[in-house]
Amino acid sequence: MAVALISVMTLTDCGRSPLMPQSGGKPYEVVLIGDRDSIVYHELDADVEGLPQSEPSFDVLMTDSATGIDLLARNVVRVSIDSLRYSRTHIRYDQDVNASPQLMVYIHTPSAKALRQELPPLGGRLRQLLTQAEMKRAQTFLNEKHNDEAERMIEKMFGVKMHIPADLTLSKQGERFLWFSNQSAEAQRCICLYEMNPYPAQDMSKRDSVMRCNIKGETDSMYMRTVANTATAYKQKRANGQEEYIVRGLWEMYGDAMGGPFVQRIIPTESQRTIVCEAFVFAPGMSKRNLMRQLEAVLMTLETDN
Repeated sequence: MAVALISVMTLTDCGRSPLMPQSGGKPYEVVLIGDRDSIVYHELDADVEGLPQSEPSFDVLMTDSATGIDLLARNVVRVSIDSLRYSRTHIRYDQDVNASPQLMVYIHTPSAKALRQELPPLGGRLRQLLTQAEMKRAQTFLNEKHNDEAERMIEKMFGVKMHIPADLTLSKQGERFLWFSNQSAEAQRCICLYEMNPYPAQDMSKRDSVMRCNIKGETDSMYMRTVANTATAYKQKRANGQEEYIVRGLWEMYGDAMGGPFVQRIIPTESQRTIVCEAFVFAPGMSKRNLMRQLEAVLMTLETDN
């Protein structure tokens, strides 16, 4: 399963194959086939971490058997129960089986009882596999349509390359700080970059000091800060073997009724500096799962000098 996850994360072409029909469905929508007693459904329906309200990891469409239109979905999970063929529960996947882009995940198990007992340890990996496939699709779209001017600003100030969505046209510069936004009245999406050294991922006071200086409300007495005890840091390895951190949490505007989720990517570099790229949204009354995951895919396009 680990090999499968690495493979899907390093795919370079998740675009549509010209020889296959276009896959259907919405981002983070999954067609689930043959799931008895909703065992797999409950794993896919698990709450997304780091959001201010409960939202499922995926929008699941369940069916007992596959039909033509189901097999053309962008994400398909097929459950096969066969005690003669399978001695344990395991997962495998294929790309672009019936349509493109498509991820087809197969869950093989000897019985419903075995599936119920053995799936929970694999649930996080299943969700990660599907999430990474969706993020790759978002990055493919970003490769085709992005904000060249914003990317030149990033490279000039920080010496790194990173794609910025084309609709993030508003920008603000500070001292070793850049902020890009779409300034939508319904769903404001923001990306910012800054340098800090050192930058312990568990210490949100450093983030708060940067945001207090650079992201204010209507008056100087209003400023962004991290909601206490909401930030969670995860260590992960980059392709070159070096470590970086992903931090998820909630932000609020001190002195104003604004807030929402944020995600950070904290990258120590060989040049003895730490680059932080961060995404956050303000979308009151709206679901935030897709907004945040799309922006997290943007953060993963940043390439440093090493």
